[in-house]
Amino acid sequence: MEAGKKWPTWAESFISEEEAQKVSEAVTKIETKTSGEVVPMIVQRSSMTGHLPYMITLIFLVVLLVFEVPHMDFFVAWNATWLLFLVSALCLLVSFPISRLHWVQRLLIPKKDQSFEVEERALLEFYQSGIPGTRERTGVLIFVSLMERKAVVLADESITKKLPQETWAQICQDMVEGIKKGKTAEGLVQAIQRSGELLAQHFPHGSENDNELSNHLILKE
Repeated sequence: MEAGKKWPTWAESFISEEEAQKVSEAVTKIETKTSGEVVPMIVQRSSMTGHLPYMITLIFLVVLLVFEVPHMDFFVAWNATWLLFLVSALCLLVSFPISRLHWVQRLLIPKKDQSFEVEERALLEFYQSGIPGTRERTGVLIFVSLMERKAVVLADESITKKLPQETWAQICQDMVEGIKKGKTAEGLVQAIQRSGELLAQHFPHGSENDNELSNHLILKE
């Protein structure tokens, strides 16, 4: 992460500033051996979650209607309309903080949708980060989406001609395992090192290679 920027609260439980520095150092080190330009990025989530509080509220209300609560008959007899309004408001109020929990988001968002959203976000960040603008088209995005516990590696066209997308499958899996074990930074550093080894085989460092893209770890919500 670039100097001077405040460390985001959501990232604190996943990676520290010291660990982020190690990630940046890993990028710098591998780029002394390859003309490839590696951009590491961690985002809090890729999936849309704005609908979750309302979904959770609906689930609460259905559970209440099915199983009822003690003395429900008394309150219904008193005023069913006001009761429904108050219970709904209370459920919605409680649902907002619950919907921010990553495990709840993973539970309620279909896996297929999570995968699609992560891939779409990675593709968007690939272009917004300026990776396709490198002189030799040898940029690589190493992308981690924390909530979904998914990782994507996207390479520019010069690299894909020699290293197909399947090349990065194990690297992505290793990063995911790192997230699950609470070792996000360690998994990311290993992914960078392994990517560097692959890139160096096909795109060795040359005398005219410039550092066209920042080596800092990028953090985004």
